[in-house]
Amino acid sequence: MKSHSGVYNTVDYVNYELLFPGVTEYKNELGGTVFVFCGTPVAEFHISTAFSFLSESRKLQLVNILNSTGELIAYFPGDEEVYMKAADMEDGRLFCALINIGLDPIEKLEICIDFDPKSIHALTPNGEEKSVFFVKKNDRYILDISANTLDPVVLFIER
Repeated sequence: MKSHSGVYNTVDYVNYELLFPGVTEYKNELGGTVFVFCGTPVAEFHISTAFSFLSESRKLQLVNILNSTGELIAYFPGDEEVYMKAADMEDGRLFCALINIGLDPIEKLEICIDFDPKSIHALTPNGEEKSVFFVKKNDRYILDISANTLDPVVLFIER
């Protein structure tokens, strides 16, 4: 078993005591990898409890863990409340569905993809596909498409 990070205690912000591992990794005899990620997403919305798991640094940690396995093909990097699903399609494209579940519209969607897309198309309300302009900035693709509250955005990303 390998430990990726720890949970520490301090009383003076100078000396830190390791309490227990924050993330552990175990490779089983079948070749699978199991991660134990310490924390709970089930918490009252209070600054000292909700953000112990649901924070930018914990999201980045989880992204890094999943990237190390090669199993995170695409994700939404922002802190807006977005539900996202991704799946491989039979024609080789990547299907991504994003739903903004927050109260504020997102003017330009940003996604991280583990390959450089040739093209991105969005599904229109009448069932057709329209081309989406995008630019790459660092590790993110900024798409010229918005996401209003509870209005699904369905993308087809060509490899």
